[in-house]
Amino acid sequence: MDLKLGGARALVTESSRGVGWAIARELAAEGASVVINGRDALRLGAAVDRIHQAVPGAEVDAVQADLSGAAGCQALQESVEDVDVLVCNLGVCEPRPFEVVSDVDWQHLFEVNVMSGVRLVRHHLPRMKSRGWGRIVFVSNEFADSAADGAGPGHMTTLAPSSILRGLTESCEGTGVTVNTVVPGPIRSEGTKRMLETFAREAGKSVQEVEQDYLARAHPTWARKRFLEPAELAPIVAYVCSSPAAGLTGSTLRLA
Repeated sequence: MDLKLGGARALVTESSRGVGWAIARELAAEGASVVINGRDALRLGAAVDRIHQAVPGAEVDAVQADLSGAAGCQALQESVEDVDVLVCNLGVCEPRPFEVVSDVDWQHLFEVNVMSGVRLVRHHLPRMKSRGWGRIVFVSNEFADSAADGAGPGHMTTLAPSSILRGLTESCEGTGVTVNTVVPGPIRSEGTKRMLETFAREAGKSVQEVEQDYLARAHPTWARKRFLEPAELAPIVAYVCSSPAAGLTGSTLRLA
């Protein structure tokens, strides 16, 4: 299917690796001009090179900015003033026992998981509306579907896009701008791999055993008895960003 993204400009946050990188690569393969974002300049440079290797001739820019605060979001907005597609992929979980999570930790997670997207949408939405076309996609994570052990603040803050979705959708009615959330469930991102490796060391088990234990405990009814790969999620997000997906808005797509 031709997603008709040629000529579109797309921004994907937290895209120097993992899920975000896979989404950026997929959008580039569909003809979009892509801006990737992250905090590490060297990692960003390597990510651009990898997209060029995967998609010869791709138009890719990189902007180094820490979106965990207003200053970083402002810097990104000044570097990338206008886009047709905004994929808010940034999110952290940091699972810990609820009683040890401090006010500072809660505020940090709220800034990263909620306000980074809010600030970018607030900037880009008026421009999309004035053009009569735009795509906004929030990419959540497994904790939006299941309050796994120690996921309290991460669970609450990654649920926020789904809560914001309704109001945003109503404000975009008749404008040609769509707003959706994609919740992939457990995904084999780099952060997830590190977390599982830590749990495996602590439990004296293999990573595979820890994965299966988690799936059996948190998602016992799921037909897919494995973690999703970033490359499997990326085409789904690309479709949600596409012109053929114009009728899809206000939806939370859960991939179980």
